[in-house]
Amino acid sequence: MQRKLTIIVMATALAAAVAVASPPAGQRGVPPDSTPRALDALIEEADALRSVDAGRYLTIVEQLSARKSGATPLQREQIRYLEAYAAGVYRDDVAGGIRIATQLAKESKNPTVRYRAMGLVATYSSFKRDFRNGLRYLNAALEIRKSVADRDIRNEGLGAAAVLYNQLGQHDIGLRYAHELLASQPNPRAECGGKYVRVEALAALGKLGGDLKQFDDIVETCSKINEVIIVGVARVAQAKAIAASGDLPGAISTLESAFPAIQATRYQLLIADASAVLADLKLQ
Repeated sequence: MQRKLTIIVMATALAAAVAVASPPAGQRGVPPDSTPRALDALIEEADALRSVDAGRYLTIVEQLSARKSGATPLQREQIRYLEAYAAGVYRDDVAGGIRIATQLAKESKNPTVRYRAMGLVATYSSFKRDFRNGLRYLNAALEIRKSVADRDIRNEGLGAAAVLYNQLGQHDIGLRYAHELLASQPNPRAECGGKYVRVEALAALGKLGGDLKQFDDIVETCSKINEVIIVGVARVAQAKAIAASGDLPGAISTLESAFPAIQATRYQLLIADASAVLADLKLQ
């Protein structure tokens, strides 16, 4: 199955309309109203949780979708971005996510919203193997990158580039973007995604040198900030690498141990990929 799944969320990939740190545990006191200030709080919380807590993220997106009448024009665009992310990642509707993000990229006057929407179209298009569309939107995003003031948001474009070129099989270019991302003093989320796309590219280029512990480093880095999707993606890739080294029982054990956590992410593409890889390993 040709589904190399990465979030820049960025990333992943791959990786919401305002880059913020995750709120402290237990902080859920957002006023249930539609004032711009309350909506900003919900948007920021959703951004922090988008690849961390699927249940809470989807709940917030539903709340925001129901309160658009009280939103500012910019907030309505930010909510649409969140809806596009939810569609492609959690609702198994990549085509719907592309449609929403494409509309945002074409219609928004805000460079940050346009940049992030273009990056999402590029990433989702790579999942659909539509590299022509993905490259078109990636290049458009990178052209306006300097107009985006926030470094963390600018880095999302680098993550999207690494993901797309790795998916395309041009791992040398993917590796270059991964190195650029990791050299930029990224925030923890971008570092997590950057480490994964770097190792993914190195493995494909045959440059890991048998150092499979690099996958454990990714898991450690991403687990610290509860980036469960990239942890799951890394475990699938690790299992493949272990199998390629000749340790089939070790590969099966690695993926079986990770499978409950992968299912808990609710990321359907990742769950499908992990299931297919595990089934294939057991048939060998």
